Amino acid sequence: MSTVNLFIKHRMGATEFIITGRLDADQILTLESEIIKEIEEHPEPVFAVNLTKLGYMDTAGLSLLIKLRKYLEKTSHVLLLFGANINVLSIIKMARLEQLLQSINEGSFYIEYPLKQGIAS
Repeated sequence: MSTVNLFIKHRMGATEFIITGRLDADQILTLESEIIKEIEEHPEPVFAVNLTKLGYMDTAGLSLLIKLRKYLEKTSHVLLLFGANINVLSIIKMARLEQLLQSINEGSFYIEYPLKQGIAS
């Protein structure tokens, strides 16, 4: 069984979800419920998925990203992705979803959405 971890950072105007490890069908339901709970408890205009430490993602992981985008779109929120490695990018491109899943440069994200002061994340 593979391992995936979710870390959450609250930023000015955004929440950052840092997903590490291997994202496949074994973890999707648990991870999805954790993310949805966080979205409902801490609504921000922007939610970003940081993929810099994600080693592997299969089509179930891609399905999770699409579900999150649709969920957030219904509530007028934005989903951004950044930091995907070549393997994750190839899955997104193979499915022809690079236009659907909006990405941002990692450095630009951190400049535009700094960490909130005085809040442990």
